Amino acid sequence: MASKGLIVGVIIVAIVLIAIAALMMQAPQTTPSPTQTTPSPSPSPSPTPTPSPTIKIAAILPKSGDLASYGKRAEVAFLMAVEDFEKQYGVNVDYVVEDTATDPNIAFEKLQSLYARGYRFVIGPMTSAEVRQIKGYADTQGILLISPSSTAPELAVDDNVLRFVPTDVFQSKAIAAYLAQSGAKCVVLVWRGDPWGDGLATATKEELGKLGIEVAGEIRYDPKAPDFSPYVSQMATAVRQCVNKVGRNATFVELIAFAEAKSFLNLAEQYPELMEIKWVGSDGTAQLTEIIQEACEPGSKVYFDSPVFAPAETARYQEFVNRYKQRAGEDPDAYSSITYDATFTLLLALKKIIDEGKEPTAALVKQYMVQILKDYQGVTGKIELDAAGDRASGNYNIWRVVKTDGACEWKNVAFWDSTTGMVTKT
Repeated sequence: MASKGLIVGVIIVAIVLIAIAALMMQAPQTTPSPTQTTPSPSPSPSPTPTPSPTIKIAAILPKSGDLASYGKRAEVAFLMAVEDFEKQYGVNVDYVVEDTATDPNIAFEKLQSLYARGYRFVIGPMTSAEVRQIKGYADTQGILLISPSSTAPELAVDDNVLRFVPTDVFQSKAIAAYLAQSGAKCVVLVWRGDPWGDGLATATKEELGKLGIEVAGEIRYDPKAPDFSPYVSQMATAVRQCVNKVGRNATFVELIAFAEAKSFLNLAEQYPELMEIKWVGSDGTAQLTEIIQEACEPGSKVYFDSPVFAPAETARYQEFVNRYKQRAGEDPDAYSSITYDATFTLLLALKKIIDEGKEPTAALVKQYMVQILKDYQGVTGKIELDAAGDRASGNYNIWRVVKTDGACEWKNVAFWDSTTGMVTKT
């Protein structure tokens, strides 16, 4: 049997548990308040980005005709500048390239068409004859032209044309200095009858006179002539006269031409006296593909040393040359390098004007380009424009037709320094 104490303890524990249960049943029941949640705000729609303004520029280049190889190379450089600018600044460029066929009349037609389509800022044209033909229209219509290669001194006026190359005041000095250093005493001067040829021939004759070099023959030819044979015959007669006076080694031909120089060279093979002396060319022939492809043999015999503007040999220029060659499969010439600088600085000026909320005009773009050039280090070097908007100075490389293993190439053989007036071999 359980003891009496144990029974009493059990009874007390039971009474306490019953009391606790009763108290819990009497306590008020509370219903927990529902959790208050703040609705998430609907995501705001992303703002539509404001598109970058589109810049409109054009190029009119001789992709066919007498300077086709120059024009095709210039187009590559133009496109490189546009692409580099778009990548660097995130700006869309609306551009078009038109072929002038190295014809002033076609250049005028192309410019009129561009104007009708809203293009007011144009790279080109490349020849001085084209520039002279269209500059009046550009001035009256508010079109800015930027030529990478027009050099005629007569076009050195304050107008809507900027020329990123020195005028032939410099080239004529380079030609005369090179002829003098080469031993010339008598020169037969032959030139293309157009604004460029006339201007360079006049300036060259003057510089040769200063150095005491006789100009024994002056032959101005029609670049549209169907046959250059009569002119080559005149050259042979003049050369014989020079040789009789000063000897073969002191007699030179100075041929101021475009791609038609190949015809002169090939026709000259009929005259031994023309193949036994040295010829000098100009920037109209330096590095022309047509010469080395179609007049390799006679060209290499007479050397046909041709001067052209020399880009500064900088790391920036070499980087451009490497990229250009990778893209085009050949080195750029001087004028394609200048085309790059002209295009890039034009785009810089237009962007700055648009960013400032101003309306680009030919006068305003000219003003901004001059300011930009003060700090711009181009692929061709530092660019300073004179009061007429032409490159203020420049040095010249001399390129020679050289035949190696049956094929011809252009080789840089000399350098004329505009500061010293001296020619050095390279």
